Amino acid sequence: MREANDKWIEDQCEEIQHGMASGNSRKAYETLKTLTKTQQPRAAVIEDSSGNLLTENTAVLDRWTEYCTELYNYELQPDTAKLNNPHWAERVPDDLPILRDEVADAVRSMKLGKSPGIDNIPAELLRHGGEVVKDRYHELCRKIWEETH
Repeated sequence: MREANDKWIEDQCEEIQHGMASGNSRKAYETLKTLTKTQQPRAAVIEDSSGNLLTENTAVLDRWTEYCTELYNYELQPDTAKLNNPHWAERVPDDLPILRDEVADAVRSMKLGKSPGIDNIPAELLRHGGEVVKDRYHELCRKIWEETH
């Protein structure tokens, strides 16, 4: 058994050396991680709702199911007074124009390094294109909004 373990470790070391020599550092570091990482056993003990420890796998799974059911199944109590706010009735969202600042904020919040969408325009171009690009993008958004509403 000891010889088999030593042979396995030697094979892993050779794989690390081969990975580093061939420029595949990712594979080498993954192999190194498997050699040096200490295995932590998964805790299979959990308390039930009354505080007793559960150790059997089926009991632990049942307790997790019970916990999640309690956590996510609750009665919603909406505050209807907020829905009947008279100030909201004065404002009609379809009549409001798209502001340039809204477009600029949306462009600024775009994640960089993502694939471009169907328009094939990367977020980097919109974000770093300057004021002219933001003005044109605002104009485009405004026209689309006016035509669809």
